[in-house]
Amino acid sequence: MRRRPDDRRRRFPTAFWILLVGLLLLLSGALACRKSPEASRAEASAAPAVANPIPPGVPYEIAVVQKERFPLWVSTTGVTALDPARQVVLTAPQRSLLRSIAALGERVSKDAVVAVLEPLASPGLRVEVRSPIAGLVLRPSARVGEIVEEGGRLLEIADDSVLWVWVRIYASDLGRVRPGTPAVVSVPGTSETFSGVLDLILPEVGPDRVVQGRVVLRDHPGVPAGLVVDVRLTVGHREGWAVPKESVVFDGTRTLVARVRLRSEGSVEAVEAVEVSLGLETDRLWEVTGGLQAGDRVISKNAFLILKARSEAAEEDEE
Repeated sequence: MRRRPDDRRRRFPTAFWILLVGLLLLLSGALACRKSPEASRAEASAAPAVANPIPPGVPYEIAVVQKERFPLWVSTTGVTALDPARQVVLTAPQRSLLRSIAALGERVSKDAVVAVLEPLASPGLRVEVRSPIAGLVLRPSARVGEIVEEGGRLLEIADDSVLWVWVRIYASDLGRVRPGTPAVVSVPGTSETFSGVLDLILPEVGPDRVVQGRVVLRDHPGVPAGLVVDVRLTVGHREGWAVPKESVVFDGTRTLVARVRLRSEGSVEAVEAVEVSLGLETDRLWEVTGGLQAGDRVISKNAFLILKARSEAAEEDEE
């Protein structure tokens, strides 16, 4: 049957509307696929970290972020000294020839022979001088072969089992410290620390508004007198989120930890580098003030190697 021209005119609007609806559907689909910057960031943060992140043969341990008590310190410096009441000076009982004497720095026991004298009034007689205390020989005042007068000084012996540390306490800190305050003493350039107690605060304030305090150390192997040391006086505690010190990696200006995600059976599924802020520290812990939450798990052994391997893997993927 032959169509009339007016039939074609009626069909044209229908085709137009079909085409228009199709274009609108395509446009709405494209808009739906676009994500807001906030949605993109949220999706990126939820994206899985590098899979299989532990390099073969690298041992590791995992720690859980949890609350710990951190000490609050007053930090200062001090100088070590011997207790004068624990020192003795030995003298010659009579005018004698000095036959032998203990060496400077020699450690002697109680009743040990520290000098041998030959009295000039009794040639051939040997008189032994013994130490009344155990300790170190300080400042020998005579040499072998010399004549020592009666009452003449031979040497000094110091009992160094107790060491004093004279510390500087600023007047502004006097309200925070008192006799009985625990102290931690460390020698600059070493990792060793020694525990003591502040037992005395002198009543005079110096012109620099500093008061002298005395810390007593009873266990101080190898620390000599006259040494400048660092001192931290414990004035309180606070609780904070903690990670082991081995977890923290200092990477230029950034401070990182390796946070892990575990599979259901407990193996490591992924690792991500997380930048954190640090607060107080102890000999084994860092306080984390930002970047982690309670219950997060972090690598606490070989974190540097694992983060390095993760970074290298990410660079290879980008190439």
